Amino acid sequence: MIDQEKIAQNIEIILEELGIPYKHNSNRISLACPIHESGKSNSAAIYPGGSGTWRCWSGNCHVNEGKSIFNFVKACLSKQEDRPFSNDETIEWLEKLLKI
Repeated sequence: MIDQEKIAQNIEIILEELGIPYKHNSNRISLACPIHESGKSNSAAIYPGGSGTWRCWSGNCHVNEGKSIFNFVKACLSKQEDRPFSNDETIEWLEKLLKI
């Protein structure tokens, strides 16, 4: 499995590839939740340092999808492709993007 820290270190590259607008706010990255398509630009946050987690305040998507950044990426890919992405597919996508 791809290292959670590697995903966190490259979260901006990942967000840009997914076409997800974001904004830096001190220790987190704020964004509109792409899982339930919240219109609020600060309805979700990614915490790339330390725990490497994310949270959706308006829809609690992190509860259903899992709170790791890996699960966030998997849920975004599933949403964009309109089908469930497996862990293996998500790993393959990340490895190709990050060239690891």
